[in-house]
Amino acid sequence: MKSLLTRSVTQSWLLSSVLVSSQALSPLPALSIPDEVIVQKLQSVPVYTILDKLDKFVSTGNDNGTGTKIDLFFSSEDALRALSALQKKYPVRARKWQVTPVPLATIYQLLRENQTQTDRLSFVFYPNHQEVRSAINLLRQHPWQYERGVPLFFATLGKERSFIPIEHNGREVFPLFFEAEQLQEMVGRFIEQHPDLASEVNTEVVSLEWLIGEWQKKDSESLNKIILVVSQESQALLRSRQTQNQD
Repeated sequence: MKSLLTRSVTQSWLLSSVLVSSQALSPLPALSIPDEVIVQKLQSVPVYTILDKLDKFVSTGNDNGTGTKIDLFFSSEDALRALSALQKKYPVRARKWQVTPVPLATIYQLLRENQTQTDRLSFVFYPNHQEVRSAINLLRQHPWQYERGVPLFFATLGKERSFIPIEHNGREVFPLFFEAEQLQEMVGRFIEQHPDLASEVNTEVVSLEWLIGEWQKKDSESLNKIILVVSQESQALLRSRQTQNQD
């Protein structure tokens, strides 16, 4: 996991979108985390997109003639604003369009299935702007640089920057949070329990896109132990769906 913290990338963080296409997905090497494990890790991460009345993705344009481009949002409010703009632009056609949450695992699988297609799907990730600002603030406090993308926040300990683990479903895991506030809450609980280690705690940030790439390229205990902790909005959505499934 050390490479996750020492990797230096060109800082190109913008308050805009990040294009993810099937071309960006490389074949899984022999020592990578199995594809089905990556899918499982992404299954509980909802993203918000716009669907038409037939429940098909609404294309927002053509990616330089290489495929269909579809917007994905990590905040339902951002998705609703985008839908509102489209409905003003296309008042008749977009009248029955709607914002719908889709598991990120589904997007990942679609990208892998479309790798060999001529008309490739491309998805544009729109990170939550508040979390982008939090990531930028972290960048100003640390010497290392951060690749633009959907920010994930986590905590490490000491000069070795080893992960601070938590217990989840009876096993030790390394949480990466979509919201900086969630990380601060975890760090606060850790410091309450271990006040002597307060000065050793580091808060870090990497991109979701980079993490998925690491899962695809290598298999290690640290990478396997990573879990993604979604936003409070997404957690509420998942709880609601679980309740509906039980009824």
